Amino acid sequence: MTSTMIGLHRQGLAHAQRCIDLSPNFALAFLALGLARIFNGNFDDAVDPFLRGMRLSPNEPLTFEFLNGIGLAQYHMGNFEEARHYAENGLAKRRTYGGLRILAAALGQLGQLEDCAPIRVEMEALRPLDVAGQWAASTNYANPAHRAHLVEGLRKGGFVEVPEPISLQGGAGG
Repeated sequence: MTSTMIGLHRQGLAHAQRCIDLSPNFALAFLALGLARIFNGNFDDAVDPFLRGMRLSPNEPLTFEFLNGIGLAQYHMGNFEEARHYAENGLAKRRTYGGLRILAAALGQLGQLEDCAPIRVEMEALRPLDVAGQWAASTNYANPAHRAHLVEGLRKGGFVEVPEPISLQGGAGG
């Protein structure tokens, strides 16, 4: 997962797949594969690894991350109601800044601005110390247009302060 988060997109895919090849029942490897596929722009192919990981580990403490991943993939496929559904389910498991961000972007795209106001308040309360670093790590898409699509939903939801993208890696993504 680290490879993907620092912009080594192809390596992130390869590392996640290698983990699965070595241990086909390792649920967290499927989380890594789903995220790597999202950040590589393979949104349709990202959902299955998340679902498989949840089946492999039904009591997984990180289930909220699998649900958030499905929500993010659905968001990027333009399925904003589905994105909302999965983000809300993830948030029911654990309230996180990232989960709230997915929900806010989906609500923004759906034009449900009244529902965004309390989310903005909660996001401010959960705001990470290094917002720019968290933003960079969690939106490090191979294609900058995908980050822009997420920003679009947030802005439609009334989030005017969205961090500028920063690179976590000095060179071109691999």
